[in-house]
Amino acid sequence: MGITLRILGLALCLLFAAQPAIAAGDDPLEPPDLSEYLRWGFLRVRPGLAVSNFGHDDNVFYNASDPRGDITLTVTPALDGLILLGSRGFMTFSENIDYTLYKKFNELNTLDHTGRYRLTLPFRNAGLFVDTELARLHERPIDLQDARTIRRSAAVAVGAIMRLGWRTTVELAHARTEFNHTDEDFGSTDRTIGDVKDRTENKWTARGAYVLVGRTRLTLEIADRSLEFDNPFLGSLPGVVRNLDQRTFLPGVDFGIGGALSGRIHYGYTRLDYDDPALTDYRGIVGRTALTYHMKGSSRITLDAERRVDFSVWENNSYLLDNRRSIRVTRFLNRYFGLEGLYSRGTVEIPEPVQGVPRRDRVTEYSLGVVARIFENELGRKIEYALRLRDREQISSVTGFNQSRRTITLSADVGF
Repeated sequence: MGITLRILGLALCLLFAAQPAIAAGDDPLEPPDLSEYLRWGFLRVRPGLAVSNFGHDDNVFYNASDPRGDITLTVTPALDGLILLGSRGFMTFSENIDYTLYKKFNELNTLDHTGRYRLTLPFRNAGLFVDTELARLHERPIDLQDARTIRRSAAVAVGAIMRLGWRTTVELAHARTEFNHTDEDFGSTDRTIGDVKDRTENKWTARGAYVLVGRTRLTLEIADRSLEFDNPFLGSLPGVVRNLDQRTFLPGVDFGIGGALSGRIHYGYTRLDYDDPALTDYRGIVGRTALTYHMKGSSRITLDAERRVDFSVWENNSYLLDNRRSIRVTRFLNRYFGLEGLYSRGTVEIPEPVQGVPRRDRVTEYSLGVVARIFENELGRKIEYALRLRDREQISSVTGFNQSRRTITLSADVGF
């Protein structure tokens, strides 16, 4: 693996030749702009509070045959921060808590937490970093949404950053992540979701960024990830273990905040190679597009598309493909009030048959809303309220997996 990492690093060094200056604020060896934060003693912070999903959900159990509705509310306090260490070192962190409440079905109440910390120690044109992330999240598996899974994950990454020129940076890193899943109402007597999804991941990554002009950057990520699952398959494939290697080559373009166009386009190639020949390997395109075009005033158009490989909760399936795309248009009628529309389509595909039938789900979502923006500045600080009506439908080729939900909610987002 060490030889692989050196080869990846050499490839990036040759690809990204040194040129003139990197845009201010994009240098990973420098702390973020201090003007983005409030000062609390030795801490610099950006607190935020979001109140969302305050309204009615007509299918809170995700049960197509017996839909039951309830009043819901989600409260999300968040804190982004920066700590300066001496003359050059710094730590950035992010803490986020989601508390979701149900009026009638209190057993559905959830408390989720995600915390991320990154310590950076620069030394002129190079530096070291340590990343950590702890998360406890309630999830609805995309291929079994009426299950309520609790995912716990812990990740640690160490790496080095090198500035090869005024325009070019390269990052080399190794990360280890452990995933643990439990399910409260999976409804199976012979297995749990943890039996098929608990795993440990080790990942070597080489990333490069080249500033093309202003805040627009060309990027490249080359990754080698090994996955070791905790338990063998049950059912029709007893003793088959889903251990595998994944290799990804992902070029892209980033558009920095401040221009008419912001976001990123990252698309490339990945391959999954299972140790056991009984399982199906994957070769294909993966990636993500998240672009926002800012029109006059606060109006904007947002395009979002993603194609990714994930792991199914079904014990005899190697993986699943999640392919989604959406467009959101927000048109402000004056300084404060606007209309919002969202259209999203996607598919979920599983290579091996489920219940003897090849599975392919089509997912469609519509959303209409009214937005009131009281305040916003160039740093992203804002006070915004929104009323939204959402309709989501999932049509599956396998009997029993159709889903439909309709919600009407009020939300508030306050960031300082």
